[in-house]
Amino acid sequence: MALREEEHLIVRWLSQYGPMPKGMIRKLLYYKPSAVVMRILGGLVRYRKIAMIEDHKYYAIDRYCTVVPKMHEAVCVLLQFVETIDPRSHQIADTPCQIRFVKGSSVYEIVVIDHDEEHLTHFLHPEKNKIFLIVVPDMDFAERLWVPDCQCVFVTLEYTDKEFPNVNFYSA
Repeated sequence: MALREEEHLIVRWLSQYGPMPKGMIRKLLYYKPSAVVMRILGGLVRYRKIAMIEDHKYYAIDRYCTVVPKMHEAVCVLLQFVETIDPRSHQIADTPCQIRFVKGSSVYEIVVIDHDEEHLTHFLHPEKNKIFLIVVPDMDFAERLWVPDCQCVFVTLEYTDKEFPNVNFYSA
């Protein structure tokens, strides 16, 4: 079975970012109607190109995958930009970053830093036209965090009853 472009994208995203709920995949394929996305996902599951895991809450490459919280948070940040970038312009990034995407003439890298990982900012490599989106637990943590001399934006996630957290951006 030859895969169509959207099917390739879904398989690629699940391979790179790990398991995702259907709402996240729907948002990544924002330009397709929800019913079409669900039909594509159903076909991929039926032909065993992807699997459902964790009580059918997540789609994954296979049933042995586990959700990676840091990558899940990085994708939530990516979703804030998804309608302004090409669906093929984002991919997994080099450590310590999770996701890299291109918007205009700039490269954005999303890095999720937890309380015990302050040292990871020492591994960020500033470059011209590169912007770091640094996801932190809270702004108090961000104020104590050392960042290299580069363009960066701090990001916090505020979890509510909604499907996705509220994403807040703060200048560094």
